[in-house]
Amino acid sequence: MDEKTPHAKYFAGWLAEHAALARSLTLPWEWTHYSSSWQRAAAADLAAGLQAAAAAGPAGLGLQALSACSIEAPILEHLPANQLTSLNLSHHGKLCGVAAVNAALLRLTNLRALDLDHASWKDGAVCYDSDRPWSVPELAPQSWQDACSSADKLLPGLTAMQQLTWLDLSGVYDAARLTQLQAAQLLQLKLFVGGGYDPMTEFNPHDGQQLPLGHLTSVTLLDCGNNIVSGTELPPQLRVLHAGNCTSTEPLLPLQHLTELRLWETTTPDYELTRLRRLTNLSSIALRYAWDVNMFDAAEAFGQLPALKSLEIGDDGGDGGLPAEYVLHHLAQATQLTRRVIKSPDFVDVTAEQLADVIKQLTRLQVLVLRDVRLMQQGLLELGAEEEPAAAAAAAAVAAAAAEGNRVLAAAVSGLPQLQRVILDRCSISEADLDGTGEAAAAAAAAAEGWHEFDAWRKK
Repeated sequence: MDEKTPHAKYFAGWLAEHAALARSLTLPWEWTHYSSSWQRAAAADLAAGLQAAAAAGPAGLGLQALSACSIEAPILEHLPANQLTSLNLSHHGKLCGVAAVNAALLRLTNLRALDLDHASWKDGAVCYDSDRPWSVPELAPQSWQDACSSADKLLPGLTAMQQLTWLDLSGVYDAARLTQLQAAQLLQLKLFVGGGYDPMTEFNPHDGQQLPLGHLTSVTLLDCGNNIVSGTELPPQLRVLHAGNCTSTEPLLPLQHLTELRLWETTTPDYELTRLRRLTNLSSIALRYAWDVNMFDAAEAFGQLPALKSLEIGDDGGDGGLPAEYVLHHLAQATQLTRRVIKSPDFVDVTAEQLADVIKQLTRLQVLVLRDVRLMQQGLLELGAEEEPAAAAAAAAVAAAAAEGNRVLAAAVSGLPQLQRVILDRCSISEADLDGTGEAAAAAAAAAEGWHEFDAWRKK
């Protein structure tokens, strides 16, 4: 497709006649590659289609959810005001006609979920990182300011939308303006302050601001793409907090209802984590370490958190993986845990027997998740496969040792008295090693389909 093909006009014609069949509508993201004039014309065509559908009668337009890659007032003005409950808008570049957009949004009196994602690009490509969905690289500094300023200008209008229970607001430039957000019924907030990261420094140039969110007294879930710094004010009823990093746990200490904490790139030192023992309901922590230096000491802090039951640790995606001694130390601490997730450990110097000895201590464990776990024997086995046939005998010995190690590890896992579930993903040990489960075929099928994880074993 290209700009010469009037596909927006064709679709608008279909919409005018058949909109009653659609409860959810998603406009193609590829349209954002076209010129601004083409997009404005497309918005006018679609608005005309929606208007024609509504004019056909009460049942002519049954739309309840819309997802679009531009914020255009002409489209918003013709959405069904009393039916639409979910709206997802992604805008690139400087937003024009803010007053008209705000007025159009206020028409949607039954709207409960609103996603406003602002970003702009300089080369026509937006690349999202799967682990950091708020990251939008390749932005020129002026583009950051244009896009984020646009998001800031929408904040006063959002205050009047008191019926919202979910809000995704990505692209705020000035965190202080968040005080203008007054949403009495808002339960879940997804937030990103900034327009992307600086490709020269690989950091979000607008991060590090104190987030003034203490006035949002009904919010129970906050998914924040920014770092939590000293002086940040968080919603007092928060139960779930996801953030980039937490350089100071002071803002978390008043959150007596907090049950889940997830940090994407943590450098939080152990003494800060130890302060979290005051949170008597904090039962689940997931940390992705940006630097290993804090990891060893942090392990002992988890044993001091009275309500902690679930712990997930992983690295930041580097080539090295989590150091083996740190991971084993983590496993040996906090034996009160019932759920453990280990991602990408560097176990090339660890035998299956060593890991089995630690796992045997986790007698309260109910769920064990291992991802990208490759042990010493597996590494030797792969190395042996590359040798000449003359080394066949040595390779056979390595294979036998690997099989024995997997057997020992599988015995340790299956011997845990309270274990109910094991999830294996790209691990040396396989479902077949967990003898007698009868799910090897299912595991193989899952791997063939490219699933990211599968239930490899359930204790009967």
